[in-house]
Amino acid sequence: MTAISNSTINTLNVGIRDRQKLVDYVNALGHQQAALTVNDSDRRNLRVDFQNKNIQLEVIPEDGAAVRFDVVARNLSNRGFAFIHGQFVHMDVRCRLYLPQINDDRVYSVEGYITRSRHIRGLIHEVVMIFDHPIDLTRFVKLAPSQLKKNLRDRGDDRAGHVIVALMGRNNKTLKFAVTPKVLDSENITFHHGLRFNPGMVCVVGLPCKDGSQISAVGRIESCNQIEENVYVVSVDYDKPIDCTQVITWMDQWIDVIPDARKALVIDDDPDSNRILDYRLKQMDVEPVIASSSEQAFDLLNEHKIDVVLLDIYLGEELGFDVSMKLREIGYDGPIVAISSDTSLNTEGHSLASGCNTFLTKPIKPKGLQEILARLWNSQDN
Repeated sequence: MTAISNSTINTLNVGIRDRQKLVDYVNALGHQQAALTVNDSDRRNLRVDFQNKNIQLEVIPEDGAAVRFDVVARNLSNRGFAFIHGQFVHMDVRCRLYLPQINDDRVYSVEGYITRSRHIRGLIHEVVMIFDHPIDLTRFVKLAPSQLKKNLRDRGDDRAGHVIVALMGRNNKTLKFAVTPKVLDSENITFHHGLRFNPGMVCVVGLPCKDGSQISAVGRIESCNQIEENVYVVSVDYDKPIDCTQVITWMDQWIDVIPDARKALVIDDDPDSNRILDYRLKQMDVEPVIASSSEQAFDLLNEHKIDVVLLDIYLGEELGFDVSMKLREIGYDGPIVAISSDTSLNTEGHSLASGCNTFLTKPIKPKGLQEILARLWNSQDN
């Protein structure tokens, strides 16, 4: 228990009345009802309306001081919290949520990590935090008698619903952490992580099942490949195959806020660059469409409704300047972002002259990519 600090940052700067309008707007985009509870048969956990609450969330970066924000609450469940924020929050970032209790003036804090940060328009982002352990909703909202039993069931064991990886580290110390699987099958689990692990390290993967039980799979790290600074793709091979048909991860039960995600056409002949962009765009809930040549890009442009083009300036024997002009000639009027490691004014000037809207330097930084996309789409929305 702790008290709420006054030294917070309000990234949206909206009053109580505007907060409600903002929540209604986001709910409408997701075709959700702004009801007291969300409790249909397709959702595993009870969620309650948590609007009009003064909620503070503290972001805890690995290499810096924690920063506390006022956030606009949407809904709360035993296992997570959905809110609206004025900035993009990176996936897997650790954070601490401060929840006011209904029976006294104390504040309850719970830690977790970010699993979704979706840009909607302007400064508006819909963000989802998943808790390290389930909470008791009765501390924070009044539940109807019919909801109390479900609340108790959903709380379950402190680790129910988590995919937990336990690694044996140095000096026989065990490191445990929750992960969001990117690939999960009978022989392997793959996930992203901020730390590098040595191949061959022994680990135990705890996989929650639909019946409330848990599968413990012993395995070894098969590979740990860096795809960007402080971002690794970790693959674990099990010693024995498991039955993954009964495994459930409740992180997957959060419904999308925007049913049709924006699409970005990436035109680049470098597979590594495409892999990084694919990962970063998916983190921002943008669907990547990858093309390794202009010919392939034009075909994909006819098949998909593209919201932005990310265009490498040097495409083997092709120049991005020519591709950009061709895109404009065939009628594409959306934003084009030129991408290159060549930062000379001549290259940037030629890019803008050929029809590109802006220029992004390689290697691509996540924050820079997010800011450019937000600015481009904000100008379109306005």
